[in-house]
Amino acid sequence: MNQKKSSIDPLIKGVFLLRNLGFLFVLLILFAICCNNTYNRIYGDSHYKNKIENLLKNGKTVLAELDNDYVTTQIKSGNSYKFTYEFKYSFKINDKVYNNVFTTEEFIPQDPKRLVKYLTVHYLPEDPDVNQIDAEAEYEYAKEKVDEHGIGMLLLNIFGLFITFILILYVIIIIRDKIKNIDQPIENTHQKAQFYNEVSQKTDYSNLR
Repeated sequence: MNQKKSSIDPLIKGVFLLRNLGFLFVLLILFAICCNNTYNRIYGDSHYKNKIENLLKNGKTVLAELDNDYVTTQIKSGNSYKFTYEFKYSFKINDKVYNNVFTTEEFIPQDPKRLVKYLTVHYLPEDPDVNQIDAEAEYEYAKEKVDEHGIGMLLLNIFGLFITFILILYVIIIIRDKIKNIDQPIENTHQKAQFYNEVSQKTDYSNLR
């Protein structure tokens, strides 16, 4: 017996499909966050610390000129706000100019004429593109980040990776099945339609009381 497809079936399935796609998008964001945190705890922060340490041991120093323009960012922290300042700087090695940016939380006067024009930058002689302003303070910050890493948070991020990966696979299977059966009638909708069709064809309604 051929099933009669309701005209609202594709609409209902489309709504559920969009909901599953939205859930999948959220899971992908969570998975990316867990990946980033796990990478930083296993490799990223340690690699950054080693990079700054190498600059301090094997690098050279030169004066870098700060650009007068800078970007101020306001960040809410609890009930208060703090500001960060992003500067562009440049320095010259062997007649070649290198550019970079650095961010500081120190107060910078608004008047460009009062800005410190030059700061010391560490750079690698074999690759001046690897450079850092205020390398000593940055190294202390990098050490603190590595020291903060505990095995508990690492295991929590790995567990989060595992759970979100399983959920992503599950949702993908559901979405695939919904797309595959998008043209099929919804079973409950068909049964109700069939019931009302049979009732409407009866000539004697006394049995329905």
